[in-house]
Amino acid sequence: MAYEPPIKLEVRDLSVWYGSTQALHGVSLDVPERSVLALIGASGSGKSTLLRAMNRIHELTPGTRTEGDVRLDGQSVYGAADPVLVRRHIGMVFQAPNPFPKTIYENVAWGARINGLDGDMDDRVEEALEQAALFSEVKDRLHTSAYGLSGGQQQRLCIARALAVEPALLLMDEPTSALDPRASALIEETVRTLADRYTVVIVTHNMQQARRVSDRTAFMDAGRLVEVGETPQVFEAPREERTRAYVSGQFG
Repeated sequence: MAYEPPIKLEVRDLSVWYGSTQALHGVSLDVPERSVLALIGASGSGKSTLLRAMNRIHELTPGTRTEGDVRLDGQSVYGAADPVLVRRHIGMVFQAPNPFPKTIYENVAWGARINGLDGDMDDRVEEALEQAALFSEVKDRLHTSAYGLSGGQQQRLCIARALAVEPALLLMDEPTSALDPRASALIEETVRTLADRYTVVIVTHNMQQARRVSDRTAFMDAGRLVEVGETPQVFEAPREERTRAYVSGQFG
């Protein structure tokens, strides 16, 4: 009997409105522990809204209303009183690198420090940079400005910054869209390595990238979840005709 990993994240009948516009319609899916889920779909399909609803960062947009629930390790994300605490446990890496105007070291240490995490900070910074496949490139200039890094290095620094606070889940919103192919390949390698320890949900417009990095893929269209399954199945034998049309390039 095949091993079934425990479910890390449960999305249940999740609907989101921005003002009078409904962006998500009753989405439900599970994300197994220590796996990568790719969210794919055309622009405006709801995949970024779904990602942002997983740690309630969408609530920063005025007029947002949410129904349904998201559960992390069985605990309701929406039952928590403090969304900032939710985001402490569910990290996010954005589309464009956004390092702080600080040193490389302080970029990684800052979040851990304000969250009161104990232990040797030097070790924490080194481990996070190692996990983000960046330490060997920056170990001799940790106390120089993060702005001196290349775009790809800055994005891996942002990954290290998210990992330093020991998140239960890592969300990534098109993390390679602003990068060149070589830098994108390094990020993809990093994502696959991270799945050994973390649960990752990544939004991507690049279907080849989804096939390379993910264990499971969810296809979104018009704010609805059309299909979710093991990545090879979704791309090679989709159950839904709408999925088949999208992955074969007929629209999007």
